[in-house]
Amino acid sequence: MTVAAVGRGAAVRAVDAEPGMVEATRRAAPGVEVRTGSLPQLPYPDGEFDAVVANFVLNHVGRPLEALVELRRVTRPGGRVAVTIWRVPGAPGQALIGRAAEAAGLTRPEWLATVDEEHNFPRTTQGLAELLTSAGLADVRSEELSWDHHADAEEWWAGPAAGVAAIGQLVNSRGPEGVAAAKREYDVLCREFADAGRGGRLALPHAALLAQGRV
Repeated sequence: MTVAAVGRGAAVRAVDAEPGMVEATRRAAPGVEVRTGSLPQLPYPDGEFDAVVANFVLNHVGRPLEALVELRRVTRPGGRVAVTIWRVPGAPGQALIGRAAEAAGLTRPEWLATVDEEHNFPRTTQGLAELLTSAGLADVRSEELSWDHHADAEEWWAGPAAGVAAIGQLVNSRGPEGVAAAKREYDVLCREFADAGRGGRLALPHAALLAQGRV
């Protein structure tokens, strides 16, 4: 996202909570100021930016409304805030690895972080629009985006198998035996998404939500 914005002529400053992603962004976009930080406290003064973008960030915060209020704070009056999140329920391609884990008898560990019900919101176009409105944004627009993500089956499995993200924690919740059991189920379920004529490739339907509003 940072590289794309720079390519369009924007003066960009980027923030990520994960130090590894900060370093990766610095390598990909030399000269861009990249800081380590996390919502709901960003290292910038009020009204610092003309536009603020949070790409699949609200999926990972415990208090989404507070996070949006902070994004609004660092945006100048008249500026815009735009966010993307995954739709819930997800599209079939997004559910593939979760289905494999469930078929293998794996269940979500109690210690895996979730959003408290009192802070949660419907992950729908209307639910996201209402969240932006509650954060004080005006002229809110929300829409659903859908596409097929094309990936090699083994590469798609590699991240969760290595423990990446919440789905990776679920896949690894019972150690190597659980991972192996989920992989067997995954190999079977992949047949539903085989990309015709492209051996080992998958066409995975995805759905996300995009919303924006004015400060």
